[in-house]
Amino acid sequence: MAEYLFNTLTEGKYAVQSAGTKLSGPEQPLRELSLAESVILCMKEEGLDVSEHKRTQLRPEMVEHADKIIVMAEPETIPRYLSQSNKMTYWNVPDVGVSPTLEGDRNIRDQIKSLVQDLVKMNSL
Repeated sequence: MAEYLFNTLTEGKYAVQSAGTKLSGPEQPLRELSLAESVILCMKEEGLDVSEHKRTQLRPEMVEHADKIIVMAEPETIPRYLSQSNKMTYWNVPDVGVSPTLEGDRNIRDQIKSLVQDLVKMNSL
């Protein structure tokens, strides 16, 4: 959600990549994941199609090449190479998998959207 919302708010001016700290299963489009149905629907409400987005596993070289890393993972899943990076900012946002309902995902989307808007404003992006 954050990647798509950030790209929309900054009109795609920056290279952004979303990645997970702990993926279960293969990298596959969200449309193939039953838990992602409500995520796809609530993002469509924002005019964004995330159905073809593929989840990616975070790797150390991604951290190395990034300017800033926003983490929304459960603290226990954050790898040491990331938690020790001065590039990391932690946002305490629930995982959409915890509340796989449209209303729950809307709440999470709105929370992420507000945080992304604040990030864009603070950094004059």
